[in-house]
Amino acid sequence: MSLIDKLKSIPKALARKSIPYLLIASSLLPTTIACSKSKKQNPNYPPSFITTTLPDATENKLYNKQIQAQDPENDPITYEITGGSASSFLEIDPNTGILYNPNNIEDSLSGQTHDLIIRVTDSNGNFTEKTFQIYVINVEDVSFEIKNITDNSALENIVVDLDSGGSQALTDSTGKATLYDIPDGEYPVVISDNTGTENNYLTFRAGKVIVNKTKASEGKLSNLELKLIPASLNSDFINEVIRYNGEIRKWETCPKFKIYTLEASTGNPVPADKITLVKDIIQNELYKFSPLFTSPVIEEIAEIPPAGFINGAIKVYWSNLISVQGVNSEEYNGNIITGAKAGCKTDQVKDVWMQELNETIIGGGESNLESSIFNDPLTVSDYTSYDLILGKIHSNRPPGNKDYGNGQAHYHDVNPSDYVINP
Repeated sequence: MSLIDKLKSIPKALARKSIPYLLIASSLLPTTIACSKSKKQNPNYPPSFITTTLPDATENKLYNKQIQAQDPENDPITYEITGGSASSFLEIDPNTGILYNPNNIEDSLSGQTHDLIIRVTDSNGNFTEKTFQIYVINVEDVSFEIKNITDNSALENIVVDLDSGGSQALTDSTGKATLYDIPDGEYPVVISDNTGTENNYLTFRAGKVIVNKTKASEGKLSNLELKLIPASLNSDFINEVIRYNGEIRKWETCPKFKIYTLEASTGNPVPADKITLVKDIIQNELYKFSPLFTSPVIEEIAEIPPAGFINGAIKVYWSNLISVQGVNSEEYNGNIITGAKAGCKTDQVKDVWMQELNETIIGGGESNLESSIFNDPLTVSDYTSYDLILGKIHSNRPPGNKDYGNGQAHYHDVNPSDYVINP
C-alpha cells in the first residue's frame, strides 16, 4: 500500500487529531510533484572565431579581409570592433564581417604592429571577443638619376627595373625615374636600354637598393645616381686594363706613398730631380685617373727599399736591375688592394713612371691600344680621352664588378649581387 493510500485509510477523527504530524509527513513528499509540468531550457552558447590571424596591411593600399565566425545554434552573427590601435584606420561591416580601411593608411602608422579587438555577437546577446595583431608594411618612393659615365649627361628612355620586373619606370628627359610605393625590403636593380638590347648602353646590374624608413629619412632613396657605359666603348680594352682576371680590384681608401730614395741594388742616392718628378706625378696626375688620389700622403725614406709589401701603402723604389721599363705588383684581400709596389728603372722618364704608378692604383694590366698610357711598350706621355674614361669606370664601379661576356644574357657590366647602392 502506498503512502497516499495509507493516509486515506486513517479515520477522519484520528486524522483531525494528527494534523501536525500529517503536515510534517506531507513536507517530506518529493518536489517533482509540484514541478511536474515545468520544462528545463536548453543553454545557448556564444559564437566562436574561425579566423585566427590577420594578413599584413600596406601603407597607401586597400585592405580587405573576411573575418569568419560560427554560432553553435546557427544564430545570426554581428561583428564589431571594440578596441585596439588598429581601430583608428580599420572598420568592419557588422553583417558580413569584412574588415577594410575606408581611407589610405598614413605613413606614421606604418612599420608597426597594431592590436585590433573584434567582437562577434549572436541574436541572444551572447558574444566572444578576440584580439588580433596586424602589421602595417611601410612603403617609400625610390627615385634614380641615370647618366652617361663618359660625360655625365642625362639619359632618357632608360629602363629602371626593381625586383626583376616587379617595378619598372622609364627615365624622363632629365634622366630621372621614380618608382612609387615600394614596400620595405632589398631589391636587385637593373638599368638597361629601352630597346631591350645593348646597342646603345651596356645593361648594368647595379646591385641592390635597401628600402625602409631609415633610408628615406637619410635621403638615401632620392636621386640615386647610376651611370651607364656606352656600348661603343671597346669592351676588350676596358677588361684588359681595369679588370684583373675579369673583376675590378681597387683600394678602399687612398694609400700612403712611401718613396725610398736609395737605389735598391747599389744603395746610391736617387737623383733629386727624379724624386721630384715622381712626387709631381703622385700629387698632380693620379687624381685625374681616380678621384680617390686627390690628396695623397707622401713620405720620403732615405733607405734601401725593404722586401715585400707594406700594408696600406704603395712602395716606390728605383733599381737599375729592372730589365724592362718598369714593374709593378699588388697584394689583395679578395678584390681589395691592400699593398702595392712600383719599381722604377732609374734611366727612364715620366711617362713610364706614370704608367707604373697608375697600374698600382687599379690592380689591372696593360693594353695593346697605342693611344693609351697603359700601352706596353709605352708610346705616349699623358692620359688619352680613353684613359680618362677608364678612370671614370674604375672609380665608379665597386670591387668585384664583372664582365660576363657572352654569358648571363650578355651582361657586360655587373656589380656583386650583395653590393648595396644606398649604404
